[in-house]
Formats: sequence, C-alpha cells, structure tokens
Amino acid sequence: MRSHKQMNCITSLRTRLSALPGGIRGALWMSTASFFFALVYVLIRRLTETVPIQELVLFRALLGMAFMAPWLMRSGLGALKTARRGMYIWRTLMSYSGMLCWLYALSNMPLADATSLMFTLPLFAVVLAAIFLGEHVGIDRWLATAVGFVGALIIIRPGLIEVSIAAAAALYTALSYAGSSAMTKSLVRTENSNAVVFYTFALLGLVSAGPAIATWTTPALEDVSWIILFGVLSAVATHCVTHSFAAAPASVVVPFQFLKLPFVAAIALWWFAEEPDPWTWVGALVIFASSYAIVRREAKPTTS
Repeated sequence: MRSHKQMNCITSLRTRLSALPGGIRGALWMSTASFFFALVYVLIRRLTETVPIQELVLFRALLGMAFMAPWLMRSGLGALKTARRGMYIWRTLMSYSGMLCWLYALSNMPLADATSLMFTLPLFAVVLAAIFLGEHVGIDRWLATAVGFVGALIIIRPGLIEVSIAAAAALYTALSYAGSSAMTKSLVRTENSNAVVFYTFALLGLVSAGPAIATWTTPALEDVSWIILFGVLSAVATHCVTHSFAAAPASVVVPFQFLKLPFVAAIALWWFAEEPDPWTWVGALVIFASSYAIVRREAKPTTS
C-alpha cells in the first residue's frame, strides 16, 4: 500500500512539473544538476586519493548505463536509432579527454578554484564558434569574452603564484566541454534526450575501457560504496542537464550553472575545511558577469 502511495505521489509530481512553463522547468533541472555536480566534485576529491582517474571514468560510464537501463528496456533498442553517429563519436572523444583533465584538476587544486575556472565554458564557446563555425562575433561579444578571461587570470594569478598543471587542465576541460555542450544542444533538437544520455555513457565506456584496464587498481572495499554513489550522482546530474537544455533555451538555463560555486564552497568547507580564496570569488564574479552577458546577447533576435 505504501509503495502504491509513493508511486502516485511521484506521478503527481511529474504531472505538476510537466505543467510548468519550459523556462521554469529548465531552471529547476539545471539548479538540481548544479547541486548534484557539487556533490560529485567532492566525491571525486575523495576517490582520487586511492582510485586512478582512468578507472573512475569507466566506472562512471558503466554505472550511467545501468542507470539508463530501465529506460532502454521500456523503450526498446529502436529508441537508439540515429543518423548522427559522427557527432556522437566526436562528442565522446571531447568529453573523455575533458573528463580526464577535470578529474585531475579536482584532485590537485582547491575545489572552488576548479569550479570557478569551469565557468569559462561559455567564453570558449564563443571562440570555437568563431574559429570552427565561421560565426560572426561582434565587438561586444569579443569584449565580454576578453573580460571573462581576465576573471580566469584573477583566479590563476600568473606571476604572483605558480600556474599549476591542474589549473591548465581545468581550462582545457572548459574548452572541451564547450564543444561537447554545443553538440549536445544540437543533438537534442532531433534526438530523444534519454537516448543522448544513454549514448553518452555507452560510448564513454567503450573509449575508457582500454586506459582503465592499463592502469587498473582494484578498489578497496570501503571505496566501492563511494564509487557507486559517484556513478549514480553523475548520471542523475547529466540527466538533469540534458533535460534542462531540452526544456528551455540556453540563455535561460545556463546562468543556473553558477549555483555550483556556492554549493561546492559550502560542501568543501564542511568536508575538507577548505576555505576559498577571496580572489576566487572576485574572479568567478567577473567570469559570471561576462558569460551571462554573452548568453543574453546570443538570446536576442538578430535584426536585418
């Protein structure tokens, strides 16, 4: 009886959420994703003390596939039919390299610093659009992009403190994820959002299997529960991001990604007694302002 009531409650909640305007649903999905990603970052810091990062990527992929298995069983293999295999492959390669660098950064620098540097993702998106897509970028967007990278320099402070490999890895992750995010937004226009999530994990599992086996270290028993939680939260967060982009335009949902910083700062302070440098908040604010300006500018309709 209790199980039946719980199912009715879940169904009622889904019905209410689906009735909300797309912008609100997108904001809720992205805010939820930001919280779960903050938890994932903290778990990564804990796990990389004993588990190789190549192995963690494989575990994330396998657990993500397990998370999506019920959907695949309900929908059937026909739901995975796609004519965009090439984009899936390129997206996987960019995601894998970026994920390795991201795990390295999280394990070797303050969590708030790494999170703040990831906010440069929209800035890299502008650069990639100009270089590879031939997109016209106006002076206002270039100026906002330049200001955003100044924010990154405030956090890194080259010349005042040593520029670490971890900081460079975090910036590369932002670059690679910018390309991956652009492909995700393109894919969800024609593909089932659940299929996009499933392919994310399935292809990531194929790419990461070899490197994980080559560096294999059998996890200690006490690490197993943390690995499972890492995989589940990663899958849930990725699921939320995909549904966020499917529910509302990027200009609406992207600003809610910045909730990751206060979430991460609070959890890292509680778990690791890690206090963020004041300059991290200053740099993050500069990056946020410039990134938000870019996203809002892209949301405006063009005039002839």
